[in-house]
Amino acid sequence: MKVGTPPLARREFRGRLVLLNLLRVLHLVGVVGSGAVLLGATPLAGSEIYALVLVGSGLGILLLDTWTNPDYLRQVSGLGILCKVLLLATTIVLAGLVVPIFWAVLAGSVVLSHAPRRLRHRVIWPRRRQGRAD
Repeated sequence: MKVGTPPLARREFRGRLVLLNLLRVLHLVGVVGSGAVLLGATPLAGSEIYALVLVGSGLGILLLDTWTNPDYLRQVSGLGILCKVLLLATTIVLAGLVVPIFWAVLAGSVVLSHAPRRLRHRVIWPRRRQGRAD
């Protein structure tokens, strides 16, 4: 007997892919700029702007992906994003691990984004069936 319910329907709007790609470009600018500052390079702009672009575009991508696919945060890809955020948040407390965590998050992002679709979209945390008494 299967646990959970069927996946929720995906939602789309005209221009979603263009918006998603623009957010991805901004996110990469934030990643490269923040990484360069973290690794000691002299930035072209204030280092705070890269972090702001990184967080803002990442949040935009997360919201767009979650709106498009309501099951996103239950899938490997969505849970991977939450793990990245948690790892990055640990650098607030463990400042000495910023560089290794940066590289781990970057490598994990590449592995996850290039994993086969059936793995990225596998539901790890199924929704409960409504109206069922257990």
